[in-house]
Amino acid sequence: MDGFFTKFIYSTPFMTMNGLFFPFPVPSSPTHFSNYLLVDTLRHKEMVQQFQLIEKQLIQYYLMFYNINKIPVYTLKNQLQRGSVKYYRNCGSKTPSSFYIKISGIWENHYEVGITFKLLEI
Repeated sequence: MDGFFTKFIYSTPFMTMNGLFFPFPVPSSPTHFSNYLLVDTLRHKEMVQQFQLIEKQLIQYYLMFYNINKIPVYTLKNQLQRGSVKYYRNCGSKTPSSFYIKISGIWENHYEVGITFKLLEI
């Protein structure tokens, strides 16, 4: 990647995690021939809006904190609105049971900024 990456670290007095983890409460409906999860955007409208808001707030805070003026790229929002999100399969599992979104950090190049995330099968 050409640019910069800022990693999110969540910490309490008792533990530290790399990234932010959020449950992705959608019934498993992966496509048969690929690792894409189909999301019914009408049925899960509130959840989709919550993730869009999280992405927007993280990017806006980053832009404000570092006082930069770059174009936000909302990749998570775009994938959710399309109704198809790539997920990373657990090697030992044949059928996915539940999913989490891990937001690892924020990337930035000369003109744009966005979050890095993965939809993980748990």
